[in-house]
Order: sequence, then structure tokens, then C-alpha cells
Amino acid sequence: MMTLPWYEYALAAAVFSSTLTVFRKSALKHTSPQEFDATRSMITILLLLPVIPSVNFDIGWKLICTLMFLSALLTTVILNLSKCYKNAEISLINPILNIKLVLVTVLAFIFLGERISLQSAAGIFLIVVGIYLLNIRGDAWSPRDFLKNISDSPYSILALRIMILASVVVLLEKYIVTHHVDPVTLLFFLWLFSALFMNVANAVKGSIRSIPVVLKKVPIQSAAVACCAIGAYFCYLKALSLGPASLVIPVLKLSTFFTIVVGGLLFEEKRLRYKAGVSVFILAGVWLIIDGHVV
Repeated sequence: MMTLPWYEYALAAAVFSSTLTVFRKSALKHTSPQEFDATRSMITILLLLPVIPSVNFDIGWKLICTLMFLSALLTTVILNLSKCYKNAEISLINPILNIKLVLVTVLAFIFLGERISLQSAAGIFLIVVGIYLLNIRGDAWSPRDFLKNISDSPYSILALRIMILASVVVLLEKYIVTHHVDPVTLLFFLWLFSALFMNVANAVKGSIRSIPVVLKKVPIQSAAVACCAIGAYFCYLKALSLGPASLVIPVLKLSTFFTIVVGGLLFEEKRLRYKAGVSVFILAGVWLIIDGHVV
């Protein structure tokens, strides 16, 4: 059976991810992040039932416990990311998440031995500058004013914190999918445990009966996000199993421009032209990293 190149899987993951983000933003206008993600996780598990024959269950308890821990980290990222998308503009939060690209590139160099060329370093610089410009409001051009703008938005700070955790998750996923399990098995266990964690959190909150309510309010968005989540995560894990993390993540960031333009138009967000322009600036950095990365 012929295997596609890693970058084709990464491109497919970027398309799924962009679509997922737009549908999630739409859904979160009518429900809370925790209730929506718990509902989405249950739909995801149902959609994954047909792949059970392809799942390797003979992986040992130590690895299962490791996957449970990794899933807990992933669930934390998902829930907090949903909170950011619900309470802040999609065209502000999404580009800030590009800091993950910088972190993964650096961490992959340190822990995985993935080398970085001078051209890739220039790409990282462009991304950092793009994020700086994105957060400028009015005449606040100095670094001091920039940091103040960040501190004024708790969801910008939360998004940055999420990306630190998400970068660690990427490295763990890369190691596990390369040395221990196949992408389908990893996908199944991560989403299975994630559904468990999300619904336990929902039960503790006292809103376990929210799933039928969410399905009634946003049935199309719930199903669409679940389908896109499976597609995006499978393609991402497949790309990660075939290519270096510091190349896979930049290609995934090609979803930024689509998300900002389409999401910004749908939700009538402010300063869309400026944010789209800055996103192109960020994507130029992404291209430099991909083009100049030394494998």
C-alpha cells in the first residue's frame, strides 16, 4: 500500500483544522466550551467505533497509563482553547497560537535533534514579529505598550500558556507515534480518555445532562466539529509519524489565513484587513521555515 508524503497529510490536517475552528466558534455562541467539548467527545467516540478492529490493544499497562496522562494534557489544551475562542476574537487568538511553532521548533532541536537552518531562524523571527504586530492597538508600537496590551487580555495570556503545554504534547506524541504505536491506535486511546475526562469534569460541574441540550442547540456544529477533529488529528498523527515535528507544525499553520479570513467574515470581527495582512506576514515566516529546514 502506497503511503502519501508527510506534507500531504499535514496539508489535509490544516484544512480539517480550519473548518473545525470556524464551526467551533459558531457553536460556542450558543453553549459553554466545557459542555460543547464533552458533547463533541462523545460523538467522536461513536464515530471511531468502526476503527476498533484496527486498534492495537496489546500495548501494555505502562503505555496505556502514559497515553492516559498524555490525553489529560491534551484535554486541558482543548478545554482552555475553547474558552479562548468563546471569549475573544477568532482572528486574534488563532495567530497568537503560532507561538507553538516557535516552541516546537526549539524543543525539537533540543530533545529530538531536529536541526534548524539560518533560513528557518529567519522564519521564526518573522512569526514573532507578526504576533507582535497583531497585538498592537492604535498607536501602541513600543514593546512596553505591546506587553501591556497582552496583559490587558487574559485570553491572550491564556492562549500563550496553552501553547507551552501544547508544544510539550507534540513532542510526546512524536515520540510515541514513532516508537510505540501506530496513528490509529494513538488516536483512539487519546480521544477515548479525553471523552472520559471531559464528561467526568461535566459531571463534577453538575451538568452531565447537558449533552442532549447541546445536541438540540447546535446539532450541525457538533457533528461537523467531531468529524473534522477526527480527520485533522488522524492526518496530523500520520504526518508526525512520517516527518519531523518542526516541519509538520509549520505546515499545519497554513490554516491560519483561511481561519482568519473566513472566520472573520462570518463573525464580522474588527480590523479584519489588518489581521489578515499580519497573518500573511506570519505565513511568510512559516514558508521560510519549511523551505529552509535541514532534515
